[in-house]
Amino acid sequence: MISSSSRAGYHHGYVRQFECGAHKKFAWDLGGRLYSSPSYDNYQQVARAKRLKMTINGKPLCELDIRASTFTIFQALGGEPLDFVNDPDLDPYALPGFRREVVKALITATFGQGQLPGQWPQKASRDYRAGSLVEGEGITGKSLGEQYPIARVRDTVAGAYPLLAKLQQDSVEPPIWAQLQYWESEVVLRTMLDLQAAGIPSLTVHDSLLVPLDDAQIASNTMKRQFHSVTGAIPHIVPHLGPEQC
Repeated sequence: MISSSSRAGYHHGYVRQFECGAHKKFAWDLGGRLYSSPSYDNYQQVARAKRLKMTINGKPLCELDIRASTFTIFQALGGEPLDFVNDPDLDPYALPGFRREVVKALITATFGQGQLPGQWPQKASRDYRAGSLVEGEGITGKSLGEQYPIARVRDTVAGAYPLLAKLQQDSVEPPIWAQLQYWESEVVLRTMLDLQAAGIPSLTVHDSLLVPLDDAQIASNTMKRQFHSVTGAIPHIVPHLGPEQC
């Protein structure tokens, strides 16, 4: 697709990485994300602010991010799509009584475990202790479980999103996270191929696309169309600009 290097890292091409290949129901439909090559020091491994200093063919970039991508796909495939059309400001992680990062961590853990978790994952707990989980909260000296008892967060999330409450670990079916990752990767790949056919270059960061700023509206519309084609839902696309474009 694109071969480039910049201060934000290298990119020589993509490897599409499927998951759970030993699962008896594997049919090249689990995982499937596009990973930049080389596997070290590439643009996907740096912060967004640094990525947005990159250029493609000398043009400044815009990063188009699918808000709550995996969760939006989950709700859509379960028949309860999030309504971003009538409520474009909808943030599905913004539930009363909790910081959005905490709700997001709970939902991420739910997909990782295949059901609502009984305790906070170690990574979320470590990130909270380090002050990196909740923006602006810093190091509180308290554990994640002390500050946000998981039973309270879990009950609130289950009440807001009954589909999550119905999830149960199932050794027969492939992991839910791998299924959702596949559909997300299909949206991104199909969008990139459509843009390529239109002469518009793009770079993926799994649930977002870097595109030339001049082509951002076309790319956003293309991503919405492909998301709807794959999932039946219309997502909310958030554009992120570099400081010189703001």
